[in-house]
Formats: sequence, structure tokens, C-alpha cells
Amino acid sequence: MAECHLGLGHLDECFRLLSDAIKDLQDPHLDPDARWRVYGVLARAAARAGDDEGMLRGYRDAIATIDSLRRAPLGYRLDSTYLEDKQELYAAAIEGAARTDHAADCCAFIESIKSRTLRVVLSMPPGTTSEESPGAARFHAVSRELDGIDYKRWRGDDVRSLRQKAKDLRAERVQLLEEVRVSDPRWRRLTVPITLDQQAVLRQLSQRRQAALTLFYDPPALVCAALWEGKLRCARLQIASKVMDCLATYQANLLKARPDVELHDFSSRLAVTASDLIPAELLDVVTRAESLVIVPHGVLHLLPWACLLHQGHRLFEYLPVSVLPSLGLLMQRASLSRPATVGLLGVAVYPDLPRLAPLPSAVDELAAIRDAYHTAGIPVRMSPAGHQDTTSDYRDRCRGLSGQGHVLHVSCHGTMDTAEPMRSGLWLADGKLDAVAIAETPTPFEEVVLSACYTGWRPTEVDDIQLNGDDILGIPAAFLESGASSVLLSVTQAQGQAAQALTAHYHRRRAAGDLPLRAARAAQLHMLSTAIAPGAWTGFTLYGCQ
Repeated sequence: MAECHLGLGHLDECFRLLSDAIKDLQDPHLDPDARWRVYGVLARAAARAGDDEGMLRGYRDAIATIDSLRRAPLGYRLDSTYLEDKQELYAAAIEGAARTDHAADCCAFIESIKSRTLRVVLSMPPGTTSEESPGAARFHAVSRELDGIDYKRWRGDDVRSLRQKAKDLRAERVQLLEEVRVSDPRWRRLTVPITLDQQAVLRQLSQRRQAALTLFYDPPALVCAALWEGKLRCARLQIASKVMDCLATYQANLLKARPDVELHDFSSRLAVTASDLIPAELLDVVTRAESLVIVPHGVLHLLPWACLLHQGHRLFEYLPVSVLPSLGLLMQRASLSRPATVGLLGVAVYPDLPRLAPLPSAVDELAAIRDAYHTAGIPVRMSPAGHQDTTSDYRDRCRGLSGQGHVLHVSCHGTMDTAEPMRSGLWLADGKLDAVAIAETPTPFEEVVLSACYTGWRPTEVDDIQLNGDDILGIPAAFLESGASSVLLSVTQAQGQAAQALTAHYHRRRAAGDLPLRAARAAQLHMLSTAIAPGAWTGFTLYGCQ
């Protein structure tokens, strides 16, 4: 009824009905899901009345109510489904905060959507483990069956008769994954949502002379909050239809069996600049920092942010640029330093999987990285020459390490699974190491470098489910959840020689003492000075903030 009066412009009657509804909803026995709707109508009514503070108060209460009902163990499918009918409210709240220049609310509203499960996992004390749930054993059995079918396909076997079985196993695996999440005892201690301490984040950024941007993209509208020099700022931008078309073209190209490598250089090839995606007044501010962290949203996660053009130069020519799935991760990252030890894994040939092409550059790549660290006196663990590393070798590299400063580099084929991103993984000599296996095995490596195709890819939807929770999925999330603080990987198809040149230079700079952000920038500057086409290397992206 209140919405009807709002639509008719009867604001006094609307406010009276809303006041009564809010009083009634204080009864804990009533449906708490109705509260956020009432607060949302109250916010819209206040906006209609020109009461900006009342509007923001209504949206704060609505989003706080949603947050209290939203539970991390839902998993990305159920969480996205839960948020489906709330997207309009989030978009209106973020737009309203930006329009009225309330940057703190704008930032809080944007961040309330992002990577909730990952933030929860990383907020837990180190060493917190989960117990084996009743469905976990079956989940792993189903995963092994699916991996076996994948293995047969890449071996060249005729697997047409197994298509229906694979489809059924995928569906069962998705259901089991949700059940395993819900039954995980770690979640039972979570009685309040994880909130972002904006002042603590601002202090952390100031100490590093670092700026951050967090984005919300509701086509064609983009809202951006900037954090720099102890201040919060926000601005809006209407994305041009041409730019939206370019985003769609770029995204579609990533999914092609034989993508156009030139299109991987999104900014140069499609003539989209940083100012087309970041409000100019904020871009001018944050490029004064010593480094920049960008927290994308939706399809913007796929962009090579560091390589976007700005006034004729790449962003990385101005300053180091990295990405994170949430501003909250700025507070939860370990302090990185010069590497203490380095673990190397690589597969140059797949004798049992003839459909996977050889990677001859992997041999030279690992040798160059080994030599860089040996010259610097840093211990390296790697297999003997000619050995093709396996999933057992990965687990072996993870054993026996304690303390800080451990680095892992993997050179192999990567694979993305568009139907189930947590089955995306790394193809080692004996099979696939998928994202679930990575996430559930705590890693001693604070820093991970993946010279493999599509390891940074993440979907914007799975089947018919839009990822409304904006969770980062797949391999990046898996390594971050397992304990890594910095992950360098490729969103696009990695090109052998380009990947070798970029990652080898990165490791040379790390061996010399540069932190990951500066080492990544040095590698990008090095690649810019070579004759290698930018589309072959612009897809490399650093997840991290140091």
C-alpha cells in the first residue's frame, strides 16, 4: 500500500504507512525479509521528498538487513539467487549516494556486494580448518570421475557415450559443493556479517602511498569510489554504447577456441581508454599515487587494467596497477618481502594427453627463473630436467615449508570451465589440479605466478545464474582462499614466448628485491620495449596490493 501511495505522489500517507510497518516489523517473529523492502520504499520516498539523509538512512537500514540475512556458506549460486531481487535496491542506493556525494556510503554500499565468501574465509584465524562433512567424500569421488572423463577426452578417447554421464555428474557436483559449504563447521561461528573498516583501509593505503578504486557497473551506469590521501571520493559515469559493445566483443573473444590475440590488447585494439571506464576527476587523482589497486565489478574483472591507455600511455607507465576482489583484502594480506625460497613446477610435454599441445617454452622459462634466483642466492626447489610435474609434485612442493617468503611458479596448460568455474584448473602431467583442490589445501606460498592460459578468467554468469554476489571464482579465488597474498596470472590465452619473457623478467626483479607490484610493472615496461605484440602479454594481471 505504501508503494501505491508513493507512486501516486501521496508522500505524507506513504510515510505514515511506512512508520507503522517499521514498528510492526520490530517483532522478531515476523518475516525479517520484509524489513529490507520497507526500508527500501522508505529510502525512495525520502528521495522523492528531497530528503537526502533520510534516503541514505533508509538504504543503510535496507542493506544492513539484507547483509544480516545473507550467509557466507550459501555458495555463489544460492547467494546470487538470493540477491537477484535486491539488485535494483543496491543500484539505487549506490547511485543515490554518488549523486549526493556521500562517498563513505557509496563505498560501503559497493563493497557490501563483493566477494563475501572470500572475505569471510580470510577473516578466520590462520590454521582454521574444516571437518569432513557427510557429502565431502562423495563430492571428491564425483570430482575424480569428472576428471577421469576429461583425462580420456584430452588423451584422444571417444567420450561421446559419456556426455550424459558427465552432465549428470556436473549437476551432482554443484549440489554437493553447496551442501559441503553449508555443513562446514567454520561457518557456524559467523553470527555477524564482515564489515569494511574504511578508516583502517585509508590508513593502510596512506602508509603505502597507494590509491584504490572500487567499481559498481550497472550498464550503462558506472559508479566509482576512490580512496587516496586519507579521503574518500565518488563519481558517476555513463558508459557509452560503443564502449559496452567493445566490452561484449572482448568478452566473447575470450571464449573462442581460437581467439583473436590482437583483441587481448583491449585498449589499443578497440580504442577504449581508461577515462572511458573511470571518471576523469577520479582518474586524475589516483594516478598521483605511488601505486593503484582496482576492485572491478562484473565483466570489468576481465579487463587488463594496468594496460589500459591513458593520454597516449599505458596506465602501468604512470604507476604499478593491480586488482583485488574486495577492498577488505587490503587489510588481510601478509607483508611480503624478498623471496626466501622458490618452488618451480612445469610441464613441457603431455605424453599421455596428445590433445594438449607441447609447451617447449616451459623448459627455458623455468631455467631462466631458476638461474635468476640462484644468482641471488635464493634456494629453488624443482624437478630434475626432463621430468614433467604432476599433482603429487604440487603437493610435495607445499610440504615442509614454514615461515614467510615462499614463491611458487607454475608453467603448464590452464583450462577454464564455463559451466562450473570451480572446475577450472591447471593441467599437470597426470591430470587436472582444479580450483576446489587448490582452495581446500592451505598453501605455504604467499606468492604464486601462473604461466598458463585463462587462469585469471572468471564468469559473469554460470548457466542462467547472474553472479549478483560478484564473487571472484575459479583459480584466482582458489589461491587467495588457500593463503596466497599475491597471484600473477593471465586472464587471456597465454602465449608461450611472451609468457616466458614477462614472467622471467618479473622473477629477476623479485630476486633483486622488488615487491610484486613493482616487479610486475617492471616486467610490463620490459615487454613494452620488445617487439612482442602487446596482445600476447597484456592479459597478465596481478592480484595483490604490495
